[in-house]
This record gives sequence, structure tokens and C-alpha cells, in this order.
Amino acid sequence: MSTEQPKPELYDDAIVIDGLNVSNWASTNDYDSLYNGGVTAINATVAIWDGFRETLDNITDWVYRFDEQSDRLLRIGTVQDIRRAKVEGRTGASYSVGRTPRLSKTSSTVWRCFTSSASASSSSPITNATCSAMGATSAPTKA
Repeated sequence: MSTEQPKPELYDDAIVIDGLNVSNWASTNDYDSLYNGGVTAINATVAIWDGFRETLDNITDWVYRFDEQSDRLLRIGTVQDIRRAKVEGRTGASYSVGRTPRLSKTSSTVWRCFTSSASASSSSPITNATCSAMGATSAPTKA
């Protein structure tokens, strides 16, 4: 006997967003259960008690997930993306950090490296090597 329940018709047109999903993501069943449950989009928590390096690893895992599960997942950033996920029969996904105290010393560095409008002071310890290690192309320049 199948444990899969047919979703009610109301989910055919509804957009359902799970705003705080902390699943393990170890199995494709996780993705299938979202779709089968009528969930249109999720906001996945990538870090709660993790430190800086672990958080970056978790984000990297999501980058790979979007490629590996592209038939099930769509990276979302806009309302249009959520609508697209619905139309295409995929689950839209974004991610966020649940708690940031352990990231506090490095978060400004990450922000500066990934924000083109940021500028570093002349005494800034942020170097191109620091930003490159985080995946950014270069350190910010003085305005």
C-alpha cells in the first residue's frame, strides 16, 4: 500500500510557502514530499548554531543541490521565480541563516566582499585573497 496521499485540489492553484524549513536534505524523498504535499516554495535554514566555515559549506551544498536536483528544485529570489516553480512543477527554494552570533566577526567581511557598493578603509584587513577564499572576485576598493 502506498503511503503517498493525493493532494487536495485546492493545492492545484494555491501558492504555499514553508518559511522555515530545517530538513536534513539527505534524501530525494525530502524534495518529493514537498512537491507531493503541495508546497510551492521553501526558505531553507542553512545555519543555526554553525560557525562561519560550516555556514559557507552549507551554502555550497545548496549551490550543488540546485544543480543536482534541478528537476525538483528551482532557486528563487523573486515572486516571479515562485510562480515559475509552481508552473514548472518544481519546489522553489531560497536559504537563510537562522542565527548569526558566531558569524559576527566575519559577516562584515562577507558583506564587503559580495557587495559591489561597499568600500574598505585604507586600514582594512580585507584582501583580494580573503575575498577570493570566500568566492568573491576581489576585495572592495576605497571610494
